[in-house]
Amino acid sequence: MKENYIDYLKILIGFCFCLFYSSFVQAQLNSLKSDEMLKLPLKEVMKLDVQDEGDQEIVSASKKAESIFDVPSSATVLTKEEIIKSGATSIPEALRLVPGVIVREVSNGNFDVYLRGMDNILPYGNMTRMISKNTLVMIDNRPVYNYLNGGTFWEMLPIDINDLERIEVVRGAVASLYGPNAASGVIHLITKKKDNENVDVNANFQYGSFNSIIANTSVGYRANEKFSAIFSTNFQNRGRTDDQYFSVDSVAYVDYQGLNLSTSELAYILPNEKTATNQFGINTFINYSPSARVSFDLRAGLQNSEGHRVFEENGTTILQYRYSSSNYIDFEANTYGIKTQVSKYSGTVKARASTAYYDFDITDAYTEYNYEGVKNLRLSPILAYRKVIYDDSQHLEEGANHFQFIQGKQSIGSIGAGIKADYQLNKKFRFIGAIRGEKYEIQDKIYLNYNFATTFKRSPP
Repeated sequence: MKENYIDYLKILIGFCFCLFYSSFVQAQLNSLKSDEMLKLPLKEVMKLDVQDEGDQEIVSASKKAESIFDVPSSATVLTKEEIIKSGATSIPEALRLVPGVIVREVSNGNFDVYLRGMDNILPYGNMTRMISKNTLVMIDNRPVYNYLNGGTFWEMLPIDINDLERIEVVRGAVASLYGPNAASGVIHLITKKKDNENVDVNANFQYGSFNSIIANTSVGYRANEKFSAIFSTNFQNRGRTDDQYFSVDSVAYVDYQGLNLSTSELAYILPNEKTATNQFGINTFINYSPSARVSFDLRAGLQNSEGHRVFEENGTTILQYRYSSSNYIDFEANTYGIKTQVSKYSGTVKARASTAYYDFDITDAYTEYNYEGVKNLRLSPILAYRKVIYDDSQHLEEGANHFQFIQGKQSIGSIGAGIKADYQLNKKFRFIGAIRGEKYEIQDKIYLNYNFATTFKRSPP
C-alpha cells in the first residue's frame, strides 16, 4: 500500500507541474493579443516564431561563412539547441530533422543515411549496396568516407551528439568544392569550441528498454581569449528489438538457429545475438588563436564499435557482426586567408560473415587561399592530396573462416586542384563558379568537376 501512495503522490506532483507550466506558457501567449498579432508586419511575425533563423551562418555551401538565406544551393543548418530539443539520441537520428534526408534504422542503433533517395534500396538488400556511396560525410572538414565499399559506417564515428555545435547539410552535387564522393551532397558535422572563460563539466546518462544505455561526458576549459580545450567521451549500447530474422531461403521469420548455421559458425559470426550496437569514443579538441586572423586547431580521438546487421546476398540471409577500432589526428591552421588542414585516420575493421578483416590508413591534406584583391570578387584556389591504403595481409586466420578480401595491400592516391570564384555584381545578383580536377595515381586521365550558380535578391537589405 505504501508503494501505491508513493506512485499516486508522484502522479499528483507531475500533474501540478504540468498545470503550472501550461498556465505560464498561456500567460506568455496572452501577453500579445490576437488583434495585435494581426496588425504586425510579416517580418515581426517571423521574428516571433523563427527569431534569428535568417542570421544562422553556414560555411559548407560555398566554403565561406554566410547567412543560410544567401547560400547558392539547397542547404539546412541544425543548431545544437535544435538537436537537443528534438530528443535525438544519436547523430543519424538528428538528421531526420533535415528535409531531403532519408534515415533508415536497420536495427536498433544501426542506420543508413541517404540524401534525396540516392542509393536507397530495400532494408534487407545486399550489404555492399546498403550504404549511400554518393554522399560525403565530414567532421570539421575531415572526410570519414569508407573508400573500400563506399559510404559511411555511422557506428565508427568517434564523436557523438553532445560534441556537436551544428550540422550543415548541402543537397546537390558539390564535388567541385569537396572532391570525390560528394555527388549528391555533403553532411558536415561541426564540433563545439569553448566560448567562455571558465570550466564547464557536462554529463548525461540515459537508460531505456532493450538494455539501451547512452552516456556522454565533456570537460571544457578556456584559459583566456587565445587558448581553449574540450575533452569528451561517449558510450552507447543498444540491444536488438526482436529475436527473429527474415530468412530469404524459407521466406519466413526464424530465430538465428533456423538459419542453418553450424555451432562454430554461430560462435564466430554471432558472439552476442542480443546486442545490436555498442560504441565508445574519446575526443580532444584544442584551439589556439593568437590573433583575429590566425588560429590553430588540433583534434584527436579514438573509437571502438560493434554492430549487428542482417542483409541478403545471392538469395541467402546473412548475419554480420562488424567490429571496428580506429583513431584520428587532425590539424587545421588559418593564417591570413590561407587555410591548411592535414589529417590521419587509421584503424581495423573486422566484419564477420563476409569474414573481411583488414587495416586501413587514410591521409588527407588540403590547402586553400582566399584572395580578395579585386572589388566584389573572391578567388579561392585549392590544392588537395589523399592517400588511401587497405591491407588484410596481416590478418590471415587458420581454417576456412577467413579469406583475403582485399588480396593483400592495396592503395590509391589522388591529387586535386581547382579554383572557386565568387562575384557580387550588385546588391541583387551574385555569381558563383567552381572547377576542380582530380588525378589518380592508377590512371593518366584527369577527372573534371565544375559547378555554376547564381542568386538573386528581390529586396536587398
